[in-house]
Amino acid sequence: MRLFVVLLVLFITAPSFAQIGETEVREKPIIVGQLGKIVPVLQYRETDDGRYYMLVYQNAEYSISDIKVLGWFGDEADLEYIYNFIKEGFGNKEDRSLKVGDDTIKTFPSMKNIMVSVNHKNDTDGRFYLSKKSLDKLFGKRK
Repeated sequence: MRLFVVLLVLFITAPSFAQIGETEVREKPIIVGQLGKIVPVLQYRETDDGRYYMLVYQNAEYSISDIKVLGWFGDEADLEYIYNFIKEGFGNKEDRSLKVGDDTIKTFPSMKNIMVSVNHKNDTDGRFYLSKKSLDKLFGKRK
């Protein structure tokens, strides 16, 4: 009986030791442009430190789902600069790179498309392909 009482007290008081924290409610990100139903998508969130952009893409290096995120703090002028950098890569065979946040992007022409290679700060790489039309849609230049 004593064992039963000890176990009963233990099971009744055990939930009181749980750590309950406060939840943070975030607003949904604002989508600048999106291709397809899920990725790639360019979106941003307003934060205390400014506007934080996120380019979510599927790594074309592998056939499995390998979703990666390129993120940076910036404003619309920075976004326009990145757009122009990628757009100027069409037909340009020079070795071009641009530091975006903590990561680096490089562009390589590929037939009618352009390959954007991303070197992430954690030593992982990713890449994705864009046509001129899809670049414009991703950056909100056309619907």
